[in-house]
Amino acid sequence: MQITLVRHTAVAPGWKFICYGNTDVPLADTFDEEAPLVAAQIDVSQYDRVLSSPLSRALRLAHYCVPEHIPIEVDDRLMEMNFGSWEGVDWQRILEKDQKVSAFFEYFIEQPAPGGESLRDLARRVADLLDELYTAGAQNVLLFCHGGVINAVRAMAGHITLQESFEQILPYGSLTTVHLDDLIHMNQLTLE
Repeated sequence: MQITLVRHTAVAPGWKFICYGNTDVPLADTFDEEAPLVAAQIDVSQYDRVLSSPLSRALRLAHYCVPEHIPIEVDDRLMEMNFGSWEGVDWQRILEKDQKVSAFFEYFIEQPAPGGESLRDLARRVADLLDELYTAGAQNVLLFCHGGVINAVRAMAGHITLQESFEQILPYGSLTTVHLDDLIHMNQLTLE
């Protein structure tokens, strides 16, 4: 199975210093310039399954890139990491007022944000989706999603470590292709 992951386009500038993961934030006014550049890189006819995160920043790009006659399956497992009570809060305020922030950044693989999920939680739900797609016989899958989801898959493929995932967020509108054979670390990352 081949998986192509598409990161959504840029979010509205007002969200630059706000913590958002699974919060549904607006896209930047540059969407009409960014989306055609992404769409030009995708030949939708080569995919037997197309899925998207339900968050509008991913789903809007999916609808732009995918012709109406091709179904887009919306799956919550493609949502960005849930930062719990930090969602929608200015990062500076979180850093100044929440005593749990240092534990999260030191142990984010296992330590969730308050009321949220850890990076391992994110990796487990993404691995569950990939396993389901493979079991159903999918050969070539297109996923519209988020930086955290893409990095979880990259870590499963051994391209990065989970520890490096916050340091190596790919650009908005980028495409990443991974082959199932590359997912050598999937069980190791999600089940340990």
